[in-house]
Amino acid sequence: MTVLILDDHPSMLHILSSMVQELIPEMKVIEISDLKTATLSIIEKQPDFVITDIQIDSIKQMDLPKICWERKIPCMVFTGHANASILEIATGYKVRSIVSKSASLDDLKEGIGALIHGRTFYCAVCSDILNVSNEEFDFIPPPIFTESEELVIKAQIEGKSTVQLSREIKKSKNTIRNQRMNLMEKNECSMEEVARRYLFWNTKG
Repeated sequence: MTVLILDDHPSMLHILSSMVQELIPEMKVIEISDLKTATLSIIEKQPDFVITDIQIDSIKQMDLPKICWERKIPCMVFTGHANASILEIATGYKVRSIVSKSASLDDLKEGIGALIHGRTFYCAVCSDILNVSNEEFDFIPPPIFTESEELVIKAQIEGKSTVQLSREIKKSKNTIRNQRMNLMEKNECSMEEVARRYLFWNTKG
């Protein structure tokens, strides 16, 4: 059996790897520190289990839980950014085990055990967050955008006008207006809300 572990902190990789091998000595561990390599490894090597952090290189991501869900690979999320938005998406992708980095080592051990033995486990920190009613938290879905539309979002954040952006990127004002309309239609919200979602999912903290 093989488990792939993604975390960009060497100390976390070491802790997770050591705990996995303590629980299941015969388990092969693949340690990875960047998202692109982890994604390719899942596709090419099809590990039996995946343990992943959410914030890699200062950017929050839910790529690995989504890929695991699509490929029916049991997944565990181990994160220092446990909040309602992230946990709601994780449960939507049927993540088997969710453990906060602020949880105890016993919780971490139980989370890994649950992942491998087919149980569902949420540490106490995550359970408390997930039990909060919808009225008590602000759910922030990840924004949907293309590479070219990202420039429009950044311009919105920086307060640049369509004319300013048109001059900077050498595209027509109509093209930029169309991109803004597409962003609002795809995300079913205003550009201000698209910008807010982008800032939440694409900045540190």
